[in-house]
Amino acid sequence: MSAGPADLAPVDHYMTSRFSPDGEQFAVASERNYGIRVVKTANGSSVNTLDPGFKGEYTAVQRLAFSPDGRLLAAALEADDAGEIRVWNVETGELVTTIADPAIWGFTAVAFSPDGRHLATGDPDGMLRLFAVPEEHWPARR
Repeated sequence: MSAGPADLAPVDHYMTSRFSPDGEQFAVASERNYGIRVVKTANGSSVNTLDPGFKGEYTAVQRLAFSPDGRLLAAALEADDAGEIRVWNVETGELVTTIADPAIWGFTAVAFSPDGRHLATGDPDGMLRLFAVPEEHWPARR
């Protein structure tokens, strides 16, 4: 396989990846403590590395989702014995919000609503939940 401009260095192994809605960025998460890397699709240059805050050995990023405007990135985490959704500002790396539920051993799905104001999540027990994105991080209305 030939190396392309957006090839990423090998790590433990990649769990999930996602393109931003405009296709200009690409996020990829590995199984262990390598963080979530966001790169420019055109040339592979780094935009940011986001820290999922792994505390234990049994932690993995299950799914990723960009907000409709591409400013936010949500990660569904299996964090030891609890589920977490973490949302970051992609450009600054600021952790915008954390949604935690100790009754869930791991979120397995996450998606933004088309207006970017809500997150839909799923878990291994088949429960779907909706959570509000903090209002100060809603996309600007067009």
